[in-house]
Amino acid sequence: FELGQVAQPSPAPEKSSFLKDLTKGLSSQDMIRLGLAGGLGTLGYAKSKQAAKQAQQAAEEQKALGAPYQAKGQELVRAAEAGELTPTSQQALQATQARLAQGVEQRGGVGAQQAAAQLEAFRQQLLQQQYNYGLQVAQIGDSIAIGAIKTGLQADQAVQQATSQFYTSLAMVAGGLPLAQR
Repeated sequence: FELGQVAQPSPAPEKSSFLKDLTKGLSSQDMIRLGLAGGLGTLGYAKSKQAAKQAQQAAEEQKALGAPYQAKGQELVRAAEAGELTPTSQQALQATQARLAQGVEQRGGVGAQQAAAQLEAFRQQLLQQQYNYGLQVAQIGDSIAIGAIKTGLQADQAVQQATSQFYTSLAMVAGGLPLAQR
């Protein structure tokens, strides 16, 4: 380009041979239908990914609801196995111990042995109840977690089914078949 010369507009770029070969024999309506199918396919893919992500988030939130129950139940079981009573059970044990101590004063030495045996039996009963309660509480959390997993699987299946139906319909549109002929 030299001074004084007028710039000539560059010719419109020619379709690449690949694009020419691809669109060869297609009518304008066919190209529009394929373009629409491509655009809708991209949109459908994005929406299906979004739905799957939302389903996973919902399942995770539901699992999180069960986590405190699992943790508390496991803590109660651990404490019972270690012989540690909850504060409430400890108070009940102390009240029983005080009541038995009053009885020992009335019965003497043999009463002391009986009282110690009764107190230990009561302590073991409290620990067993705490252990069982801990298992029940943990099972509540486990049930919630299992429910979350089932809900997540059902949501995944629903998303997969909807996506499959969408792409089947899209293929029919791209192929020029009316949707009513399914």
